[in-house]
Amino acid sequence: MSFAALTATVSHVVLFHGSSMLKMWNQTRETVRVQAAGDVHGRLMKNYEAVPQWWFHVLLILMIIES
Repeated sequence: MSFAALTATVSHVVLFHGSSMLKMWNQTRETVRVQAAGDVHGRLMKNYEAVPQWWFHVLLILMIIES
């Protein structure tokens, strides 16, 4: 009985919601493709210098001392 219920559930989802699942799959692929090309924020941040690593270490030490 459970095997038939599982098969019926999968068949129902594919037959009745297959088109929306396909749209969702295409949207996911498009999102991944756009993110691989670089988002707007990433392109804008390339205009600024990177923060030196020592700055993060100083902040870490200050926060440890403060707590």
